[in-house]
Amino acid sequence: DSTRQSFIKLLAEACQEEMDNVAEKVQEAKRRASEELTRKTSEEAERRKREEAAARAQEEADRRAREEAERRTREEQERQRQHDIAQQAALLAQRQQDQSLLERDRQQRALLEAQHHQAQSGQQHQEQSDRQQQSQDTRHGSDQVDGAVKLATPEVWTRPDRADFIGQMKQDPEAIIVLGHGETVTVKAVTNPAGSRMFWEFATENYDLAFGVSFQWPGVDGAEGQVVEVLPSERKQSHQLVIGGSHSYPGSGTYLIQFDNTYSVLRAKTVYYRVYYAA
Repeated sequence: DSTRQSFIKLLAEACQEEMDNVAEKVQEAKRRASEELTRKTSEEAERRKREEAAARAQEEADRRAREEAERRTREEQERQRQHDIAQQAALLAQRQQDQSLLERDRQQRALLEAQHHQAQSGQQHQEQSDRQQQSQDTRHGSDQVDGAVKLATPEVWTRPDRADFIGQMKQDPEAIIVLGHGETVTVKAVTNPAGSRMFWEFATENYDLAFGVSFQWPGVDGAEGQVVEVLPSERKQSHQLVIGGSHSYPGSGTYLIQFDNTYSVLRAKTVYYRVYYAA
């Protein structure tokens, strides 16, 4: 009996020891499982933080990109607005300059007409007598004294505002003549009964030009009328000054206004001119 009791006791101790080992292994397994769960939870939390940080960074980048695009749009709109304002200001300034040139031209023409009218007022009776005599002579084909044609001396002048004059003439294509080298162009201006004096003004851009004026009486029976010289052809500093002049009508006829570039073998010339009459 004592042997059996000893055996049972040893068996119970062995069972208890095995149960303690099993319990210890279970506890270890639980601990490891808990640690693994904690690790995975921590990793998941860290992953989520990274994803959230990346999302926030992307949102910030998108926001900055939108702000930059909006800023550039505003700048482009402001630049376009400033450009439009500058263009409108330039157009307004050009319009005002054109109006100023037109007004200056009107005033100069009025001044010239007043000067000529004043100069003629003291000779009115004499000129009237001369015109009557010239009119009678014109019916015979010319105005002659002792067999030679006699004309009044033309008035000539210069003006320094060449650039303004050219700018004004450029607005009228018919006021521009281009002469090739060695070329001559003659502008014909018929006397108008509403006036008593012919005026001319011209300028060139870069080089001088020869200029002269003649007068052609009406022909008889279809023949060419007699041509007499009013102003001899001479080279003028028209690239530096406005060249102007005027002449009292000797009667009915045609003024031959000649721009002469025959002396130039290389250079073409651009002429800006106007011809008009006044009482």
